[in-house]
Amino acid sequence: MSARQTILEFEGRIIEITKHSQVAAAVDLLRKDAHWLGAGKDEPYAYAGFDMEWRPEFAPGQSNPVALIQLASEQVCLIFYMLQLRSMPKALEELLLDKYFLKVQPEHLIEVI
Repeated sequence: MSARQTILEFEGRIIEITKHSQVAAAVDLLRKDAHWLGAGKDEPYAYAGFDMEWRPEFAPGQSNPVALIQLASEQVCLIFYMLQLRSMPKALEELLLDKYFLKVQPEHLIEVI
């Protein structure tokens, strides 16, 4: 661990998603739990922590698929196991493309245990 990393313990609910049938409810839960800014305005927005993981690429031109996607609010962390899902679920795609739902990652990655 480098001197710039901070280790935090997440005390919220962690939901692991491995089936398409689980996705819509999980995404709805995250949207409801997210901290919405600008409430009452025409275009309120929310934010969630965002991270992706994949197998390292050791050879030039090698490209490994995304293995998991994590999205987290203060109380809910969703872990989407993309290799088990085998394709991008529609509800997750809509969330990732939603310009009013910001996906953020700290400048220096914070490890959460």
